[in-house]
Amino acid sequence: MLEPLYELGNEIKSAKSEIELDDIEKRIDNILKAELARNAKGDDADGASMAAFSLAAQRLQYLMSHRRAMLRQTAVAGDEITAPR
Repeated sequence: MLEPLYELGNEIKSAKSEIELDDIEKRIDNILKAELARNAKGDDADGASMAAFSLAAQRLQYLMSHRRAMLRQTAVAGDEITAPR
């Protein structure tokens, strides 16, 4: 279950807009919901795999925050270039 999360990391890093990030975030939420439901039934619910899953989710959250900040910074810099003086 970790591979799809790791693959989304590259998509986050290359996202060109907030809309793309919102879409990726929805996909992450769907993966998280499916994994939590699977573990609620007792399927593969060992502590080590849940810790790894949690770590991967935290990493993606960091990447999302960082990419959003970069997109906003780029937008502000672009506005400064195009603003009339």
